[in-house]
Amino acid sequence: TQYSKQHIEALGLLKADFLGLKTLSVIDETVKLVQQTKGIAIDMQNIPMDDQQTFELLRRGDTVGVFQLESAGMRDLARRIGLERIEDIIALVALFRPGPMNMLNDYVARKSGKIKIVYDDQRMEPILAETYGIMLYQEQVQQAAHVLAGYTLGQGDILRRAMGLKLPGEMEKQRQTFIEGCQKTCGIPARKAAKIFENIAKFAGYGFNKSHSAGYTIVAYQTAYLKTHYPEEFLAALFYSKVDCHDRMAVLLNEARSLDFEILPPDVNASGVRFTPQAKAIRFGLAGIKNIGEGAAAALVSERTAGGPFQGLLDLCTRLDTRLVNRKVIETLIRCGACDSFGMHRAQLFNAVEAALSRAETTRRDRQSGQGSLFELLPEAPSDFPPDCPPWPKKDLLSAEKELLGFYISGHPLAPYESLLQRYRLASIADLAQMPEGSLTRVGGLVAQLEQKVTKKKKQLMAVMQLEDEASAVEVVVYPEVYSQYGAVLTAEAPVLACGTINQNKDIPNLVLAEVYPLDQVPALFAERLSLHLAVANAKEALLTQIKDLLQAHPGPVPVVICLQFPAGEEVFLSTDRSFKVMPSEALIRALEHIVGEKRVYVAVQARPCRTHNGHQRRHAAYGRGSSANGE
Repeated sequence: TQYSKQHIEALGLLKADFLGLKTLSVIDETVKLVQQTKGIAIDMQNIPMDDQQTFELLRRGDTVGVFQLESAGMRDLARRIGLERIEDIIALVALFRPGPMNMLNDYVARKSGKIKIVYDDQRMEPILAETYGIMLYQEQVQQAAHVLAGYTLGQGDILRRAMGLKLPGEMEKQRQTFIEGCQKTCGIPARKAAKIFENIAKFAGYGFNKSHSAGYTIVAYQTAYLKTHYPEEFLAALFYSKVDCHDRMAVLLNEARSLDFEILPPDVNASGVRFTPQAKAIRFGLAGIKNIGEGAAAALVSERTAGGPFQGLLDLCTRLDTRLVNRKVIETLIRCGACDSFGMHRAQLFNAVEAALSRAETTRRDRQSGQGSLFELLPEAPSDFPPDCPPWPKKDLLSAEKELLGFYISGHPLAPYESLLQRYRLASIADLAQMPEGSLTRVGGLVAQLEQKVTKKKKQLMAVMQLEDEASAVEVVVYPEVYSQYGAVLTAEAPVLACGTINQNKDIPNLVLAEVYPLDQVPALFAERLSLHLAVANAKEALLTQIKDLLQAHPGPVPVVICLQFPAGEEVFLSTDRSFKVMPSEALIRALEHIVGEKRVYVAVQARPCRTHNGHQRRHAAYGRGSSANGE
């Protein structure tokens, strides 16, 4: 492995790379789950390769979890090409690379009949027909040289390599050989043969090995087929394969919800070792919980199968081998909610672990010695068990779920901000993939991860963070100037509104940050006025007094306008005194709606994405390929 392939080949040897592919494990796990849940034995080597439901899924771009076809660019191209046959997928995999990207529009236009297909020589039609006249594969170079110039396939491979590597000396030698071969084999004039050579060389520089693309395509099609026909089993297998990757778990959670699948929480009395499919649902597997390996999960499931459901924490601790299911494992099960079915809140269970393990150990020793235990005569839960303690705050419960499961399962920290986000953000994180390069926008979310970096030239501090909402996540790049101004806002799990520029230079877009604010401060910063719409007939003194008292109880920087509506349809807008400026919090809006009625309270929100950022283009070399910030 220390030698380059050129030197290996010069010695007459073959250098091969063998890559492990996790997707094959996903396919195998899905097949096993289908056998277990539906009694269907799937032979993946003999599935129909022309299944129209599978191609419909691909044409929709519904490819989350489909090998090689998951990126936003791939999904878009799959929709544009209109995949109809296996050869179309092979071409898609070969096309979606940096080199031939300029051929994409040409390929789509030819396939749809918008551009007429013309061949340099009609003898090339059988070779290029499947790719609509575009020389896309390296094998096509070899075939064209064989048919037109009489090359052997081995000589064609030398030509392919010379063109691919753009070796000047070898290219000139091959040019003469090709032209002479065309004249001798097919009677093609030298000028036409030279033109054909140049056209082949132009495409061959970007040519992809078809057998390579076909191999990827088979796996891509197999995963698409399983997702189409066995979505619960396929997603269950995908979830388990990504338990160590929290970003991917969030994507899969969103995908499951888009398919109307419920993600059921882990439960010591219901979960299997791995994720298990149910009707329109997937149950979280015990081995998918952080700090709980397959050994501990298997021991728990095995005991439950043999002895029945666990009746409570004491029963769990007594029946399980603490060498496999130790204190840390039990505490983890409690923190992530897997013991919620015991009927006590998590703080009680957590604080009772030590006493439960001690009592369980005493019981086991007494049984081994053949002695009865005083505790066996007592009820399972005496007066001092479980401890009397307050429940953990909701925020702590959710934080533990995210830490141990990879996502929030019993709620979401952004739930209290749902109406605020709807009011002030300009896009959801999922919307960013469809927005133009350089767009300036506002998105809301939680600071999920933050990694500090140092720029190469000036050694300044910057950061790259993950911002996530309830459905998606996006990478946010925070350059030094912005980080020095807003770094204090970017703390773990902080709910924020981020203003920035979309960068579409990657398969998955990221955001170049311009400004960021805590969600609690957003109404004061982005609300321009609060309007109350009242029918004149209802504008009585008692109502106006209620409104006045409520407004004065929520002082802030935003002016209030009252719109009086007359029976004939006329409207009169009245500005209030400066003393009635308010903080237009969601609590105030709900209280006002309770008094004046729904859809009668309006907040005018600043349309400009950022408060201070003017959107002038700035180039940065410290991260990636010099992301730019373009705005209005």
